[in-house]
Amino acid sequence: MIFYRKPMKEGASLPMRVKRVRVLSLLALVTYPVGAILALLGDLNDVAAFAVGGLLLVFVALVAFVGMVGTGVQRIAGEEDAKLDPVEMDLRHRTYSRAYNYVSSAFLVALLYLAIASDTQDSIGLWVPSTFDHWSGVMWGGILLVMVLPTAILSWSLPEEEIVDDGA
Repeated sequence: MIFYRKPMKEGASLPMRVKRVRVLSLLALVTYPVGAILALLGDLNDVAAFAVGGLLLVFVALVAFVGMVGTGVQRIAGEEDAKLDPVEMDLRHRTYSRAYNYVSSAFLVALLYLAIASDTQDSIGLWVPSTFDHWSGVMWGGILLVMVLPTAILSWSLPEEEIVDDGA
């Protein structure tokens, strides 16, 4: 997990409402795959508007991710164990457990899809990544998923009114 520490007091994080972290994490998790699919459709069909729109959505996902890094919710999900109190450690363990279940399920579904798509490519014509750009998009989507999902799960399990800050 990643946690970027801004130059503040030792152990401080950006105060941010949980609702804002929810929106940013959901934005990052939704706009990247939609943008990647639009960019792929634009490339396959020679439609520049789809390709540009897809790349803009990928950019929005990255901006949402950057807006989330350094927040208190992200700190709980990504900080060193020694710098968290027991309550935060418990939240992290529960969050990581749920994130692991979701990521492993997504991986198995993707693996099943690739197996079916590659086996029936001639008859059904399902898309399979075939170029470096395709595999790169899949890889970066997986990295974004693994980095954002624990923060997203944690933000949805905290009370809405809470401002997560550790005394900056």
